[in-house]
Amino acid sequence: NRSQLINTEKGNTILLDAYNANPSSVEMALSSLERMEGYRVALLGDMFELGNYEEAEHQNIVGIAQGLDIHELILVGLAFYKTKLPASETMKKFKDKEDAISWIREKNYSNCTILIKGSRGMKMEDLLKEF
Repeated sequence: NRSQLINTEKGNTILLDAYNANPSSVEMALSSLERMEGYRVALLGDMFELGNYEEAEHQNIVGIAQGLDIHELILVGLAFYKTKLPASETMKKFKDKEDAISWIREKNYSNCTILIKGSRGMKMEDLLKEF
């Protein structure tokens, strides 16, 4: 679950980094995704153990992602759910993985480059099978 590059049967390239997440590692992963080819999707789970900085750091990640050349941003978890997003078809947030999975299944992603990242407790690798 640490920076694995996985090719799926649907033609997706997955950058799975679901072992740990903190603001600097998420920013670096987003920058890496931006440099990759194809239709780029960032699927981010909450970052844990941020204490009083939780709200500000999650909002900061949203701002960073908005400034990058990433086609879709999908946020999962209660902390990301509290962030402010512009009205957009390319940015979605979900309270939990189950809601995100339902939406991802409807989208049926193929031939995309997808970053999956979140704190260990989010178990973001559970979403891998949807791609």
